[in-house]
This record gives sequence, structure tokens and C-alpha cells, in this order.
Amino acid sequence: MKALPVSDNVLNEVANLLSADFRTLKARRPQFSASSEACNGCGEHLNFYSFVKTALDMGTHGKNYMANFLLSQEPVNKEIDTNINCASCGKTNSVKAAYKYGDIPM
Repeated sequence: MKALPVSDNVLNEVANLLSADFRTLKARRPQFSASSEACNGCGEHLNFYSFVKTALDMGTHGKNYMANFLLSQEPVNKEIDTNINCASCGKTNSVKAAYKYGDIPM
């Protein structure tokens, strides 16, 4: 699965959620894709914000941990099976998610 660049609008939502600096986060060039792009409840796009918000809401990772992880200098390239809760309706969607940050060839 190919991870795609995260839009500035979504990246700004993530930066606000994590109280992180937008420009620093953008410099990491985050990319994200989910195997199912639309929520199976409302049809809304499952994006990087929904992915990050789910991890926070479920207690998988704390705000500081996630901000530090996203802003670290270490490149990340992962593909995982996970649940993403739609940020619009809250419906849980089982997906395969791909995400990358840092200096990893596309």
C-alpha cells in the first residue's frame, strides 16, 4: 500500500490536536493511507487526523508521546492492521494503514 502526502489542512488539524508546531510537522513530510478511504458509517474520508485522534482517544499513545514521535528525526515507514474511529461520526473502521515520516524514498 502506498502512503500519500498529508494535506496542509489535515496536518494543521493534527498539529492543533497535539499542540505541535505546524511548520516543524510539515517538514517531516508525513504520508498516510488507509485501505478503506471512506468511513463505513458516514462515508467521510478516513485521514491522518482520524488515525492520530483514534490513538489519543483510545489511550494507545499520549499527546506528548505522539508529538515527540512525529517530530523526531528518525524516519518511520510502517504498515499496520488497525482500527480507526471516524473523526466525524465515531464509527470504528478496521483498516490496513500505511504511514511514513522523514527522509524515506517515496
